[in-house]
Amino acid sequence: MISNRKDMKQIKNRKGLKAVLILALLVMLTGLGSCYRDKADQVYPGTNAGGVTCDTTNVTYSGTIKGIVEQHCSITGCHDGNSYPAYPMRTRDEIYANCVQTNKLLGSIRHESGFVAMPQGAVKLDDCTINKITAWVNNGALNN
Repeated sequence: MISNRKDMKQIKNRKGLKAVLILALLVMLTGLGSCYRDKADQVYPGTNAGGVTCDTTNVTYSGTIKGIVEQHCSITGCHDGNSYPAYPMRTRDEIYANCVQTNKLLGSIRHESGFVAMPQGAVKLDDCTINKITAWVNNGALNN
């Protein structure tokens, strides 16, 4: 009878251990599935971080590109014409001559191999902004 009690106790311990292991596995799987750090524009292509679709159909220099360049490129210490006089980006004509015609603009903002990543020393532009610049270049980089 004593050995029977020992057997019963071992069986109960195994069942308890099995239950604990299953519970721990479920907790780990649930935790792994919920922990990630993806950029919204990569998880949901065609949208920006706010979930709004990135519209590249009506990109113009004056309405779209000029503001992007003023905010990220032609700032003091960068392409304002003073710090790097060889590559000013104050006007559409300067951008076209120094960046579009030389095929440096898209490779730089996309951080492609063989190009200096821009904006230099700052976070890469979001995909929607890059897509807008790409659309403008692909449509002839018009002064509109």
